[in-house]
Amino acid sequence: MRICKAFTAVPVLMLALFVAMAQADDRAIKRRTDAADGPEKRYALIIGNGDYSVGRLKKILVRDVYLARSSGYDESKPGDGWLTVKANVPGAEVWVNDSKYGKAPLTLKMVENVEYRIRVTAVGYEPYTKRVVMKPDEDRKVNALLEGVTNSLGMAFVWIEPGSFMMGSPEDEPGRNDDETQHWVTLTKGFYMGTTEVTRGQWQALMEENPSEFEDCGDDCPVENVTWDGVQEFIQKLNRRDRANYRLPTEAEWEYAARAGTTTPFSYGIGLSKCQANCAGRDLLRGCGKGEYRRQTIPVGSLNAPNAWGLHDMHGNVWELCADWYGEYPTGAVIDPVGPDSGENHVLRGGSLANFARDCRSAIRIRDIPMDRFFYVGFRLVRSSP
Repeated sequence: MRICKAFTAVPVLMLALFVAMAQADDRAIKRRTDAADGPEKRYALIIGNGDYSVGRLKKILVRDVYLARSSGYDESKPGDGWLTVKANVPGAEVWVNDSKYGKAPLTLKMVENVEYRIRVTAVGYEPYTKRVVMKPDEDRKVNALLEGVTNSLGMAFVWIEPGSFMMGSPEDEPGRNDDETQHWVTLTKGFYMGTTEVTRGQWQALMEENPSEFEDCGDDCPVENVTWDGVQEFIQKLNRRDRANYRLPTEAEWEYAARAGTTTPFSYGIGLSKCQANCAGRDLLRGCGKGEYRRQTIPVGSLNAPNAWGLHDMHGNVWELCADWYGEYPTGAVIDPVGPDSGENHVLRGGSLANFARDCRSAIRIRDIPMDRFFYVGFRLVRSSP
């Protein structure tokens, strides 16, 4: 057993009491786990307000056991209850008071009359939160329903957690351009992002016309050859239809989502293969061998290579419009940036079927010409959380 450094100077009598409490906790977990009906169940013992030990079925491992100073916990005292947390998403993580305890289903022993904040999270879903105060000897169940979004046009959206990241690219990144100055960005609000680019079929269903140049590609290919004004009209109609708040992502939101926690040129690493993106088939970028040049768009998500958020085609297929005017990056840290107040061109991100891999990097950015149409320009939507 590993004893917290905070107690290394505790007198011998207190140390003996601490060890005895830990052993009692071990027995309490074992009694509970021996009665379990499946090898995958996990259990955690909450000793106080955020203090705990963790056990696994028939293999008890006590780690980080602390004296319950705030709760005055006594293992022999009746009154504490068991809380079981379940979720509709396999592998969802269970948090208690901002500390991660394991994956659902998870059974926790809770101290009575102490308020706990239960939070259940999974990639692509909005977090579930609930405050719990246990009654004496209570056995309670929390069934966490994690919600994603599919709208009236069949667009699937995943939840992107708020967070911070380094936007732009390092000076030694192959293929880097001068407008990719690195700066620290914090996004304080989460959002839903479309798992794919908007398709021809979805555009046709709402706008009753199809501007795409690749006529033989099918309804599941990304709509392209669109203008800024046409995209804004599409968004307005969809907002009225669904009574929701769809919009284009900001440039910072787009790159944060594309990187999905990575710092490499691509969300897949330093290189890009024909199995990960629809782009031109050759490149001088390190790690990118010669691949297939398809010469047209392909159905969204058909390469089956989503990033860690569950987003497809963030590299290649079509350039994606962002809400920002194009401009120089700031040199210092920023919070929730939205780009310049005005400009002549909006930002395009992600590269396309016509670009080499170096121009499909997470940091690549070019300018759109608002009134013109191009076969390599499309878009994906975000939906703001209510």
